Amino acid sequence: MALAMILSGTIGMVVTESGQAPLTVVFFRCLIGGGAMIVWLSWHRGWRPMTRSDAVWLAVGGYRRCVSRGCCARRAFVRGAPRPR
Repeated sequence: MALAMILSGTIGMVVTESGQAPLTVVFFRCLIGGGAMIVWLSWHRGWRPMTRSDAVWLAVGGYRRCVSRGCCARRAFVRGAPRPR
């Protein structure tokens, strides 16, 4: 748990110091995470045929994840966190 919090804090610091818009950071985090997941699944042969139901749940989960991250990032700047310069 401590390692997760350290990682989370350093990511937050990098985001704040980067000066990028929160939604831009969220988009690229999701894009990089999705790419890493594809590489991992390919490496470990974790691919299996998806049903239509699986595909729908995957799309809904991905959409909710991105929306959640976008809302959290936007809320951090609304609540008085330092704005990028």
